[in-house]
Amino acid sequence: MLGGGWAIGDSPVLDVEGGRAAGLATLWVSRGMDWPAKLTPPDRTVRDVVAAVHVLRGEDPGR
Repeated sequence: MLGGGWAIGDSPVLDVEGGRAAGLATLWVSRGMDWPAKLTPPDRTVRDVVAAVHVLRGEDPGR
């Protein structure tokens, strides 16, 4: 995708794997769940949508 972008969602397969297949950076909203061991991890993981917004705005204290 020209200029890059993010695929963000809570589905490891539909959102993260789909985004990766499209060439996007991936951000998984875990909602407290564990990542499936059989899948390649996303670029970033956050617990909730509020944390995802902070990552996208560059206000991510965890990195």
